[in-house]
Amino acid sequence: FLPKGGEWKIRLVLSPVLNLVPERGLRIGTSFDEEQVRIDDLFDPGKEQDWNEVAADNARILETAHVVREPGIREFRITMVDPGVVVQKIVLYSEPFPKTYFGPRMSLRHAPSVPQKAMNHARNAKR
Repeated sequence: FLPKGGEWKIRLVLSPVLNLVPERGLRIGTSFDEEQVRIDDLFDPGKEQDWNEVAADNARILETAHVVREPGIREFRITMVDPGVVVQKIVLYSEPFPKTYFGPRMSLRHAPSVPQKAMNHARNAKR
């Protein structure tokens, strides 16, 4: 459930991996609902992290941004493009959060601001 529309940033915390494809990096796709999948390269020269930092943190960070038109129940999808990418954690945020080693605290699955009708709809859709 996203409480508002607008730009949402997604931080994917991935397991450390070396570039297995010499002519390009490893890729992963992300999307909300039925939108077209956005494909990002873990080894994009503008975003690449230092291997020493990746190995020390035991994580590679990839950040993307998506625009959600309206609030409500949304389905965030991760699409495998290349094998070998392991997702450890997904962080969705619309406002900056304090920089911490472990990232923000996990949100509750059922927040008081989420209408009960919306939660029932989400549970029934999974069945």
